[in-house]
Amino acid sequence: MIVLNKNADKVSLDMNRYREMVPNTFKAKDIISDKELEIKNILEVPAKTAMILEIK
Repeated sequence: MIVLNKNADKVSLDMNRYREMVPNTFKAKDIISDKELEIKNILEVPAKTAMILEIK
């Protein structure tokens, strides 16, 4: 899953919108920052950030 936030402020993505692709709650690894994430219903995307998530 690729997520881009070009805004000056952080953005919250409601994962219900993407329920056909991913469950509301899941674990993922951000390939760019090499961080493990646990996403529960909402994904917080910091300002001016790109994320490539490997969903586990």
